[in-house]
Amino acid sequence: MVRNVCRTVTHRCEVSESSMSSLGPAPVSIPVETLEAEILARIEIASDPETEDEVLALLAHDPYPSVRRAVAENPVTQLDILDLLTTDEDEGVRFAAAETYTAVCALAGILPASTR
Repeated sequence: MVRNVCRTVTHRCEVSESSMSSLGPAPVSIPVETLEAEILARIEIASDPETEDEVLALLAHDPYPSVRRAVAENPVTQLDILDLLTTDEDEGVRFAAAETYTAVCALAGILPASTR
């Protein structure tokens, strides 16, 4: 499962980077239904508390904010990944990461770095 997710995440990033070039070749056309299914699958994996840390770390760099937000909302996401997501370009991801970071720190009885 980890390899499949890694391959999907890597493929999505490659497609996203190549499509950003205004002078490069046209991006590969992916049927909307297929793309939506892939994104929903990654959101489901990112939301699952059983998902391995390595997979969450990969999904934290997903090109779609909804996937990164799901990682940020997952209560088992490592603090270093949450810290990274607090600087995300998407406001919703930043907010979710900050909320989860604060909740996890409170449960662990530690203060976030910004309040020390």
